Amino acid sequence: MDENKRRHLFDGFFENDSFEDVRDMIENIMDAMNVDLGDLSGKPKVYGFSITHHPGEEPVVREFDTGTTGDGDDLTEGSRMGISESDPLVDLIETDDHVHFMVDLSCVEKEDIKLNAEEMTLHVTASRGHWSYVRTFDLLVPVYPESAKATFKNGVLDVIFKRRLMGGSYNIDIN
Repeated sequence: MDENKRRHLFDGFFENDSFEDVRDMIENIMDAMNVDLGDLSGKPKVYGFSITHHPGEEPVVREFDTGTTGDGDDLTEGSRMGISESDPLVDLIETDDHVHFMVDLSCVEKEDIKLNAEEMTLHVTASRGHWSYVRTFDLLVPVYPESAKATFKNGVLDVIFKRRLMGGSYNIDIN
């Protein structure tokens, strides 16, 4: 196929009103998040939410983003909080049998990370050069600290604990 014909094949393709609508939607979203498109200054923008739900309680929803100072309006079921660009993103997932903790530590190597766990907490220390991160996380449910299995791959630290079940009944074998 002739190069001139190939070039003409896409003439007018991006002049479709649909692309204009998508651009308008993105601008509206960025305006709602108070992001100045002219001053992104190369820093990542993060927006998300977390939901915490314990049996017998109402779910709590919290929004977070890098563009908030933390004094935003409270949501109906939770709050909005600001995070700094240097705070790693963290996720904690509870299943019936395990507690799975994940944190983005892409600016360090495996050798730069130290972990210490107790029944209800996980202590994470990481440092490399001028950057350091020290934080204690409440695990919300009891775990067996000695069951921890930790991996570090592609900058993501994964720690999986066996969950300690409380208040349940256990069958006891008689010898």
